[in-house]
Amino acid sequence: AGLFKQCGVTAFTRHIKSGGEGAWWPSKVGEVLPVVAEGRNIAKEIIDDAHKKGMYLIAYHRHMEDEWAAKEHPDWAARDHQGRPIMARGPKCCFNSPYADFYLTRALELVDLGVDGFYFDEVHMPKQGCWCQYCKNKFKQETGLDAPAATDVNDPIWWKYREFMNVTIERTFVRYRKEFHKKNPNLVILVASNLWPSLNDPQTMGRLYRVVDLHKTEFHCGLKQRGGLMKMPTEGRGIPHAVGQVVGFVVSRDATGGRPPHIWTPRLINETEALYATSGMVGHGCIANLDQADTKIPRMEFKSSHELGDKVSKYYAGTMPLRWLAIHFS
Repeated sequence: AGLFKQCGVTAFTRHIKSGGEGAWWPSKVGEVLPVVAEGRNIAKEIIDDAHKKGMYLIAYHRHMEDEWAAKEHPDWAARDHQGRPIMARGPKCCFNSPYADFYLTRALELVDLGVDGFYFDEVHMPKQGCWCQYCKNKFKQETGLDAPAATDVNDPIWWKYREFMNVTIERTFVRYRKEFHKKNPNLVILVASNLWPSLNDPQTMGRLYRVVDLHKTEFHCGLKQRGGLMKMPTEGRGIPHAVGQVVGFVVSRDATGGRPPHIWTPRLINETEALYATSGMVGHGCIANLDQADTKIPRMEFKSSHELGDKVSKYYAGTMPLRWLAIHFS
């Protein structure tokens, strides 16, 4: 926190669980890191260090993977249509299973430790779908339909199943947000959209960002021409990069009713590039999240970008973007 402060940072996101490993604090449920079992509370050290220096700490906390939960409760694991566990940074777990309660218990412990927000990254439920017993049974109960045989973009039942996954994500975050805010009304949750700003990937829907605090995406997501299981039709690939970038920013902003989305921005080379990127994001109503590798903190060439953010934020506070509608007739 002290190093970040040198280059003008007032709020930052820090990993407090990067994948499927155990908790970084003495959690009441599940497994903890070996160093925590020996008496350390790494999460509290990180949070307290930020607060002592007058800064806000947003916890990057992987909510999908948990090796202990998938091993001890195999029925909690997300599974593909062949019944195999779905892997990412460890085995993914399903939010239609009791894992959702397990995770909430853990997250509320972090709220009690004082985190100022959560940074929920990635896709939340598997893009291809989850075929665990809880998903198949709940889908049947709610729709009267059997789960599709496999991931198949030509199968209308699979699209219905995909929508069911999106609704699962929405229900989960509505519940979590409500429980977090009971303990801390000022806590913010940032929910990632993965490739949603590219407008060719229906993993998550605009509904999600209306019911959470803030939308999180990445700087180049509006330029992606392959949205997970599909790719942009040939006739749609001629969109100029600048237009695709701006559309990605604007749909991210408007999805949350004008609340500014956080745009994670890595690989910035120098002060000029950081300033251009920051001003572009701020100019479209976004919050620039400038990535700093651990070995390079503090990046003093980012100081002018942070000063720009401080300068303009007081003018943006409480404002809403003008809304426009464009109808294009080909």
